[in-house]
Amino acid sequence: MKKTYRIGMHGGFDHDKFSRDYMPEFIQGIEVCSFETMDEVNTLFEHKEKHGFSVGVHFPMFKGNYKQRDPLYLHKEKKEREDAFYAIEQELILGKRMGIEYLLMHFPKPMPLDVKLPWNLAVVQDKERYTESELSKKEFEELCIDCIKRLNELSTHYDLPIVLELDLLNGYLNDGVFLSGLLKENSAVKVCLDSARMHVNAKIDPNFDMQKLVGRLAPYTKVLHLSNVMVSEHGLHNRHHPVSKDERTSDGYGDTHSFLQTFNASKQPKELNILFEHQSTRITIVELISCYDWVIQTLKG
Repeated sequence: MKKTYRIGMHGGFDHDKFSRDYMPEFIQGIEVCSFETMDEVNTLFEHKEKHGFSVGVHFPMFKGNYKQRDPLYLHKEKKEREDAFYAIEQELILGKRMGIEYLLMHFPKPMPLDVKLPWNLAVVQDKERYTESELSKKEFEELCIDCIKRLNELSTHYDLPIVLELDLLNGYLNDGVFLSGLLKENSAVKVCLDSARMHVNAKIDPNFDMQKLVGRLAPYTKVLHLSNVMVSEHGLHNRHHPVSKDERTSDGYGDTHSFLQTFNASKQPKELNILFEHQSTRITIVELISCYDWVIQTLKG
């Protein structure tokens, strides 16, 4: 399996972050999101030309290209869905011209959520969610079937992979059976498994089985997002904390080692991008090197 390790940049090209985080002996790419100007993008690609790394895009490439943070392609209103698909196609056109490796976006959006569970522990905007009473499982599945079929067609047409980063999942999706079936039928669409999001999901929903979900979706995975977060009864703390072999799960942090081991034990995709989606300034350079090395060695199996 070909692996590409990446750092992330949000809002523009961060020279300090690049100097600190980009170590070519460990890192071969960058995933970017919400750049504010074309000058920032030009700086990114000047560095790409100089250093030889590849670029993936987390929707949107430019801040403000769409009215929401994420495309609402599962909205009940057709106009909202069409607006979302139009925005996605514009991103694909731009990305293809720039030579990016993939376009990633959150899924599902809007999210159907069980009101009996404490979703207030996570950060969820009202426009990004439905209650299960507002959107039945049958309605949701019909929207998903149409959505992923259309994304598959767009991905194939532009010859650019579309990656769905799994956000908060309710009982409609959290066993992975329905989604893995759709991905098998629409092979141009892949998923991103986010270790921190899965940890939050498991803390909110006692029926969420991370190992089962990762096992079923690993073959269709193109990207892993790695960071940690502390979850307490009061909410989320220390978001985007670097992962470590010494994580304090007793304090509410996720078990990244278990996440990686589960992925390793599953059927593997042909290629994988691993994003260190963390705030590296919380740790020393020595600890950052240890973080990179630990993940790389763990994913070797």
